[in-house]
Amino acid sequence: MEYSEAVYSDIIITWLGAAGVWGYLNFVHHHRTGGALERNTLFLLYCAFALMTLRGFYWLLRYPWLDYLRFFPTAVLPLAIVLFAESIVRRHVSLPMKIYAAGGTVFFVLMALLGQLHSGKILVIAFLCFEVSIIIAMAWMVWRADQTKLTTLEIRLNNAIFVSAMFAVPLVITDFREELTWIPRRLGAAGALIFVYVLVRMSYRVDTRIIVINEVLNIFLRASIMALSFMAITDNLTVREFFEFFPLSLMFVLVFTIFYRLKAVAVESRGASFLQWLLHAKMTGLENFVQSLRHLPLTQENVLLRMDDLERYDAAAIIEYLGAERRVLSLTVLRERAESQESGSAEIFEQLVDILERHAMSHIGLASLKPPALLLFNSPLIPGAHFDEIKINLILKLCRILPQAPKAKEAPRQDAGAVTTIGTQ
Repeated sequence: MEYSEAVYSDIIITWLGAAGVWGYLNFVHHHRTGGALERNTLFLLYCAFALMTLRGFYWLLRYPWLDYLRFFPTAVLPLAIVLFAESIVRRHVSLPMKIYAAGGTVFFVLMALLGQLHSGKILVIAFLCFEVSIIIAMAWMVWRADQTKLTTLEIRLNNAIFVSAMFAVPLVITDFREELTWIPRRLGAAGALIFVYVLVRMSYRVDTRIIVINEVLNIFLRASIMALSFMAITDNLTVREFFEFFPLSLMFVLVFTIFYRLKAVAVESRGASFLQWLLHAKMTGLENFVQSLRHLPLTQENVLLRMDDLERYDAAAIIEYLGAERRVLSLTVLRERAESQESGSAEIFEQLVDILERHAMSHIGLASLKPPALLLFNSPLIPGAHFDEIKINLILKLCRILPQAPKAKEAPRQDAGAVTTIGTQ
């Protein structure tokens, strides 16, 4: 069986994409935090990983059953995109979009079961239009999300996801090179890796859309320099040769950047920077310690609430519940508990959710029992942040053992007789 250079290039590009996605999947599974966002992210990533893995093996081996099998994750991928988009904006898509996404998924899965999706050019083009329209619609929903209902870090995560969708649309189209013969190389895997890159960078960075766009363009620039270097070695500096080398260069740059950042997050998770901060934190009292938290990137945004700040809530029940938990609770976990409990027992969770949303925070814990005090943090609610929650739980334990600021004492009262006695001595 003979293969052209284009086919070998497509196989390598696709498997590099699968390797990058698998690296992040492995990282997330070692740092599970729970929640709907994590589950939907994993579902989306597993669909992408299965699609790229099966596609690469089919192009290499050309077994008919692989051709049949590779279209199942492909057909489910748009539905996974919709579920992920709903999670990051924290609201359901409109009913017409639900019908469109669910109906399209069912139709193309059925076509895949019947063996028609991989054999008809018209159906493949129809699926391309369906997938691209879903990505654009979900990107628009992320762009138009109600920011008053999202925390600061959730807004910035949405900004980065929107940027990845902008790059994903043209890259996904290149995967249909057999139907659109003018496309030189398949680069849909690069779109998946840009999405993974955004998730990895958001594990410890929060920036605007422009900064994320500049970072992705910088990756493209580095890939272009690598491609030009290979062209110089082969002594063939032509535009056609550039488009031969650039896709592979881009994939290698993306994969190594992702693995480098995963390694950096893992090193940070081991606590080097946290311990360095802890060495210089003020331990003279709770208030001073909370001020020191603003010098730690993980807890720069925090709020300390006293009993006077909880007048509109059942403060005693909240203090009792958080005292029994003795750990930090995230906004995602509290929402899920509020929805899963009966109306009577869900009230405490609803109050905690309201406190976090009112202060635009994402985590809450008991900082002091006597006198009662709550500590609120704003930390990224994304997969792979397990070690961050461990650090926050340690911070809460330190808060509970620190001395409280003493209340101002009234000056001792002296009677007139005592003053007279002193004055006469």
